[in-house]
Amino acid sequence: SLAYAERLRQMPPADITAAIAALGDPGSSVQRQMQLALLLMHAPPPNDTSRTLGLLQRVISHPSDEATALKPLARLLATRLATQRKLEESNERLNLQWREAQRRIELLNDQLDAMRAIERSLSPKPATTPAR
Repeated sequence: SLAYAERLRQMPPADITAAIAALGDPGSSVQRQMQLALLLMHAPPPNDTSRTLGLLQRVISHPSDEATALKPLARLLATRLATQRKLEESNERLNLQWREAQRRIELLNDQLDAMRAIERSLSPKPATTPAR
């Protein structure tokens, strides 16, 4: 699986997408589940993190001897993906907060400009002295 993952790392995104389509439904084959999970992890964005985590969980919980050899890697990748998902969610929240802060700043700047305009309209005009 590590050799397969290394090959995937060097593949162009179009080939990854084609390999995902060619692999199709992995069924109950632990090897194919792991291959599809690795393919999905290398797929161009947006990645399907939920689907990938589901496949890795299937490998982790599979009782076969074939799965035993893949479980440590599947656990490692599942942990990595879970952390990545948390970071993506945190990033989304921060982006939302940033956009809201930008909106508030614009609103406050508009209010400040309006107050300045009112202030200018209320302040007395400087007296002009007649020219001699």
